[in-house]
Amino acid sequence: MFKEYPTICVVDDEPSVCKALRRLIMSAGFNVITYSSGQAFWDEAPTREPDLLVLDVQMPTMTGLDLQKHLIASGRAIPILFISA
Repeated sequence: MFKEYPTICVVDDEPSVCKALRRLIMSAGFNVITYSSGQAFWDEAPTREPDLLVLDVQMPTMTGLDLQKHLIASGRAIPILFISA
């Protein structure tokens, strides 16, 4: 039987942070999709809701908090873990 692993989306404007978190989370057995900005996630979000979002608080244009507000306003209830430098 095929087992589908949880998907975690990492949204951070620092490529090195995305790369490091991707490796760490994948080593724990999760699927990982990274996005370079809040707007990129909003525009390109996967068709299946992720099981968790890891959001950088401070990003240019759309912060992690801005993205959270957009998600709530659209009725999407995705668990969020905020990170900051």
